[in-house]
Amino acid sequence: MTSEVQEYSDSLEESFANDFPKVISEFKRLISIQDPQETPFKSKYEAVTYLDKYQAHLTRLLQMDIEPNKRADIDIMLAQMNYLCGCVEIEGEEVSAGESRLMASMPTLAKRPIENAVALINGYNQIGVLWANRSEHSKAMDFFNKSESAYLIEKSKDSDNITPLSESMHTLTLFYKAQVLTQIGDRDLGGEYCEVTLSRQLEFGEYIPFDWVGNCCSMATHYIDTRQFERAEACMKEADIVIKEKTEKQADAASSEEEQQTMAQLSLTKARLYLAELKDMAERKEEIMTIERQKKEGTNDEFLKEREEFMNEKKKQKEESEERRKARKMQDLAEIEKTKEELLAGALEFSPSSLFSVIDVHPGVVPPVGSSPRRISDYLQTTIDSEPRNSSASASSSASSPAYSSESEPTFSSASALFKRGLALFNAAAKYYVLDGFVTDHVAIQLDISSLYQAMVPFYPSDIATVCKLLKRTVTLLQPLVKQLNPASYRMTIGDLSHEVATAYERLADLKIQQAHYEKGKEASLVAQIDEYVNGAITHFRILLAPFDQPDADYTGYSAASYSAQTGMSSSSSSSSSSRIQPLIVRKPPSSYPKIPEDSLQLYLSTHFSIARLFGRFCVLNKEKYEENLKCSLDEYRYSVSFYENNKIKTFFQKEIEMCKQMIEMLPLRITGIHNGNIPLPPTLPGI
Repeated sequence: MTSEVQEYSDSLEESFANDFPKVISEFKRLISIQDPQETPFKSKYEAVTYLDKYQAHLTRLLQMDIEPNKRADIDIMLAQMNYLCGCVEIEGEEVSAGESRLMASMPTLAKRPIENAVALINGYNQIGVLWANRSEHSKAMDFFNKSESAYLIEKSKDSDNITPLSESMHTLTLFYKAQVLTQIGDRDLGGEYCEVTLSRQLEFGEYIPFDWVGNCCSMATHYIDTRQFERAEACMKEADIVIKEKTEKQADAASSEEEQQTMAQLSLTKARLYLAELKDMAERKEEIMTIERQKKEGTNDEFLKEREEFMNEKKKQKEESEERRKARKMQDLAEIEKTKEELLAGALEFSPSSLFSVIDVHPGVVPPVGSSPRRISDYLQTTIDSEPRNSSASASSSASSPAYSSESEPTFSSASALFKRGLALFNAAAKYYVLDGFVTDHVAIQLDISSLYQAMVPFYPSDIATVCKLLKRTVTLLQPLVKQLNPASYRMTIGDLSHEVATAYERLADLKIQQAHYEKGKEASLVAQIDEYVNGAITHFRILLAPFDQPDADYTGYSAASYSAQTGMSSSSSSSSSSRIQPLIVRKPPSSYPKIPEDSLQLYLSTHFSIARLFGRFCVLNKEKYEENLKCSLDEYRYSVSFYENNKIKTFFQKEIEMCKQMIEMLPLRITGIHNGNIPLPPTLPGI
């Protein structure tokens, strides 16, 4: 039904007393109609047309001789209706027309900033979002600052009675600013705005618990990535409280899919926090061991000097970053205060006439529900003009662990505690993110678990057997996934997995060679293991290279190739369909140069370097196989140098290429000497 108002009252008083309430009521009715998909905005367009007719009537009445304060009020009310139409047009995808109306209405509405606070906050927000979508971030921030200024003006008038809708709109303003700041690379200040947004949602009860926890996990991930572990822990502690409140409220209800997903995401985020903290601890442990080792070797002074210079530079960079963050925040707050003063300077002294009326409808704005528990956040930053809170200072209890400190001594017991908590949470998350349905997430979790095991390696400095067990965990976890995934869909994922498995095999081979040299009498029993690990490393490095060197091959369900002296032949088989092009787990590099993406060049070359080295790590059991392995190694070195020079690479690997050239000169002489008997075969075990 289309509304038509044929006649309006001829006097201003009667029009505002009789017509205006009816017009606004009908406008509300029209914009609330859910139109069919074929004409989704039909009723909204009718609402704009309807309001335009009444605006035209008011404009005609303005030609009358009326009192100045009444004229000012009518101007503002015309701007209010222009604002309403602009919001509806933007929602109805008439963006240009809607933006023009909002831009025209804001200066007039700003003359009554207190009474029009919600309209100003929402209008400036909507214009800011339009500019943000155009990647005009500076202009977007100008409008968001105006929105924030309008909120502060209302709050300064009566902070106890500020409208809930204004609070809700201001929370949106902070969220929009967080997005823009992140887009322009100011992640630290953007993170603060995002954290305050989450805190305000708790304060005003305007959140859906599981959605809020998901957003809090994203916030924690940002802090994990920037190594702000204390802030990440604060997010996790707050998320624990929200989950506890939600589950206690619905203790008897069966868990929904949404709840299961949220709990899995929370477990995964906590696990990744513990992994990041464990990696940080492992780095410090390795540094301590390096210092102790160099003390024994007498080369400690130079290393300590370099380390001190590095640490001082790192500290300086951190301090400069913190100073930039604070300066940027102060600049942002100063701009908001300046905008606030400009709005106040343009405001009229409020002396409303009998005509004035404040609109109570704001198209596109969802009224604050406030159905969730309201409370002040225990751990999150509550206002942007405050500094982040110390998560360990709160008296509130939490299910999370005590705060991690990057200053504490990296002990085995501390590392073990992080490892156990992380592993339990990764396994809990993996029960939801199963391979059948969540391939990418499941693989990422398995890679994280592998990293968790490897981060424990520095805490077993002289226990080769335990380190080998940790590395074997990587192989056990990841190797089956290489066979299970379809390379047509997950080629890069297979590459990531293969690299991890190959690296683990390579480290295992080196450790077993080291063990064989140090533990006399075990050489014979370790030879088969060494060759097995070298085989595994080369095989998985070849699988990593397959998308580059053999782009048409399908290596689904491969079985490991063998390069060892015992079998004598390199071979591979596959359980894939015979109609597919089977991979060749080859002994030689490609005969031509594949086109490698620039961001993969270093990985591609370093993998060929590793294969060249690995062919020299087989145990020496007979002359023919030893010569063959040296030739394979030589082929890899030659290919690496030729590929490097053909692609005219000059920005990395200069030293490595020089080493390859030296090997290209040395290996032919060695191969010839061994073949002619002029050079004796080396010992069975490769050197350490």
